Amino acid sequence: MIKCPKCGYEHNSEDALYCGLCYELLKKIAKTPQPEQAEAVPQKTEASPFLTIALIAGILSGAGVYFYEASSTAGVKAQAALEVVRQQEKEQAADKLLAAYNLGREELLGELAKTPIDPEGFGLQGQYTKKLFELEEDYSGGISALGLGCPGAGEAAKDPTYSKWCESFAAGENAAMENFNKKYQSYIQRAGAR
Repeated sequence: MIKCPKCGYEHNSEDALYCGLCYELLKKIAKTPQPEQAEAVPQKTEASPFLTIALIAGILSGAGVYFYEASSTAGVKAQAALEVVRQQEKEQAADKLLAAYNLGREELLGELAKTPIDPEGFGLQGQYTKKLFELEEDYSGGISALGLGCPGAGEAAKDPTYSKWCESFAAGENAAMENFNKKYQSYIQRAGAR
């Protein structure tokens, strides 16, 4: 039996590597170094004090230049890049709002096509009118929240990409509205003919 040097536990077997009570290492297993690994270990060399000071000074001066540049021109560039990304996100959100608005109107038309048309549903308090007004409010509220003001004629030259997107968005919005209005009017006329 081997006695543990740490806790004094005496009932460890002769071939035990660890103490059965506190898991203290009792025997060390010798590792035989492989010749390939022994050759791969690089030799440590001490750097001269001058080299150490030069290295620290270089790091500090590089950090100073980096932070100075970052605070001046890089900050302006980063802000401009951030504004471009925000504008693109707003444009994508507006496109998604328009797509959802168009989908809602198509669902309303699909409902009109599937069920018998109630002529009173087209009145000011009618179920179809209420759904249509709700869609309109959601869409206009979402677009207003984005704060996308399309540029006027004089401002279009400042950002031609945004101006082009505004024209394309307005054209898509108008085309979808005209398409919906034609179909919706046909259902109103059918309801009036009854």
